[in-house]
Amino acid sequence: MKTPTKKLIAWLLIIVIVITASLIDLTGVVKSWWVSQDKHFHLAIFALFMVVTQLLFKKLSLFKISLITFALGLLIELLQAWFTHGHRHFDLNDIYFNLIGIALGLAVLLVYKGKRA
Repeated sequence: MKTPTKKLIAWLLIIVIVITASLIDLTGVVKSWWVSQDKHFHLAIFALFMVVTQLLFKKLSLFKISLITFALGLLIELLQAWFTHGHRHFDLNDIYFNLIGIALGLAVLLVYKGKRA
């Protein structure tokens, strides 16, 4: 299997894990302090996703990576609205924190690229 194919499979697996985790009811499974940190989790995951995507696909522009990452966050929120009832729901604040995470990831990548130039 070629390296680009392996990278794509790894990236898609990450997406499947993130989507699956976002649809699972974690009430009673995780400590209550973690549930209250939900927005921080959104910020961190989306910043990390930006960085990982850039590392896997160096030729993709940061603009495209930002759009892909935003689309993933929107998809997750829509899936929560459509397929989960009671324990998960569409939350505009989650989208805001996803955007902050995207901006943070973008800032990290710009600093990293600036140091490499």
